[in-house]
Amino acid sequence: AWVWRPREVDVHDFDFGAVPNLFEIEIGGAKREVVGAGGKDGTYYVLDRDGTNELTGRIEPYWQTNVVPGGPIGGIIASAAVGNDRVLFSTAIGVSLTMPQRPAAWGLRATDGMVLWSNRPAAPSYGPTTAVPTVAFMGSIFGGLIARDADTGNQLRVFPPAGPMAS
Repeated sequence: AWVWRPREVDVHDFDFGAVPNLFEIEIGGAKREVVGAGGKDGTYYVLDRDGTNELTGRIEPYWQTNVVPGGPIGGIIASAAVGNDRVLFSTAIGVSLTMPQRPAAWGLRATDGMVLWSNRPAAPSYGPTTAVPTVAFMGSIFGGLIARDADTGNQLRVFPPAGPMAS
């Protein structure tokens, strides 16, 4: 029905690795049904589900927020959790295993992509985020399931598994 991509040519492997999110937000004084997706370029994009941005009349995002530079093994690879006017997700390594991009845990405002919080000590993750109204759960490539305060990103608890959490 429609096609959009962030760039015409992708020589840096900045594809979409995350499952998209379907949700509703208020933009321009009206409720909009949107699709949001994170890319390996470290950017979360929000577009109208029918493709056309109702404010501009073009097929383009309502908003996009870049949080890390991204790379072939990084950026946003896993799906976000969306609810309570928040988009919550973690980011992966980026380019180098020895120097992962930080911060790696994020909370954005769903209506405009404004950063609500980021957590610099958070470990990178390839696993999806899930959440309830007050707590977000994110994995860690270094091991552990981390419970974070959904409003602040502060770590509440680590549930240690036998190894890295990727799903």
